[in-house]
Amino acid sequence: MATPGSASTGLLFSIILVVFGLVPAIFGLIIWMFVNSTNSYLTRRLPGFLGMLAISMEIRKLNGPLPDVIYAMLSGFNSAVVGLIGVAAIQLATRSIKNQMTRFIVAASSVVAMLYKGILLLLTH
Repeated sequence: MATPGSASTGLLFSIILVVFGLVPAIFGLIIWMFVNSTNSYLTRRLPGFLGMLAISMEIRKLNGPLPDVIYAMLSGFNSAVVGLIGVAAIQLATRSIKNQMTRFIVAASSVVAMLYKGILLLLTH
C-alpha cells in the first residue's frame, strides 16, 4: 500500500471485499481512512474511491460484453492518466534541471533511449 491516493484505497477495499466480505471491507476502509489520514483525506482519497466503487458496482450488473460507452470512458481515463504523468514529468524537470547543459544532456539521453528501444523493437519483430 505504498501508492498514494484513491488507487491504494480502492485496492485495499477490493481485496478485503473479495476475501472477507462487505462489512469487513467497510471496516477496513474506515481504519485506512484514520490510520493513513493526512490533513485532507476526505478531499483527496474518498471521492475517487467512491467514484470507482460506484462505477464498479454498475459494471458488475452488466451481463455479456461491455457497452461502447464504458470502453470510451476507460479510454478517456487512460488518456487523462498519461496527461497527468506528462505534467508531473515536466514539473519535475523544471524544478530539478537548472542549467542549459544539464537540460541538453537529459534531452539527448532521452532521445537515445527512445531510439534504442525502437531499434530493439524493430529487430525483434
